[in-house]
Amino acid sequence: MININPEMLPRLDEIEDDLQARRSRAGHEGWLGEIEGIDLTLAFLRQKLDPLVTPHSPLSDAPKVGKDVTWVKPELVAEIEFAEWTGGATDGSGPKLRAPVFLGLRDDKDPKDCVLEDSVGGPL
Repeated sequence: MININPEMLPRLDEIEDDLQARRSRAGHEGWLGEIEGIDLTLAFLRQKLDPLVTPHSPLSDAPKVGKDVTWVKPELVAEIEFAEWTGGATDGSGPKLRAPVFLGLRDDKDPKDCVLEDSVGGPL
């Protein structure tokens, strides 16, 4: 299973806000392009994540996080492309992904079967 830092879950809201602001600017300035894909992706992710919201961490050893955290049950598998693993944070939280890119959800994978992989696809 992928170990996700719960402190990063609020980033979904930040990313959504940023994308909506870019969409608004694009519409105001007459840009077109792939704007519809943004709406579809955000709506799809919200539809999948909202039913999984839970008041408590699903992690047995939950990290201390701020109060603005939304916990979700670990029932989805995301495919993430990334440049490399970092050496880790000074707070002891372990290595992080550098330049992660969300590619989509994988409905053909069970979260229990997931393993961490390095940047070339081999198991860690």
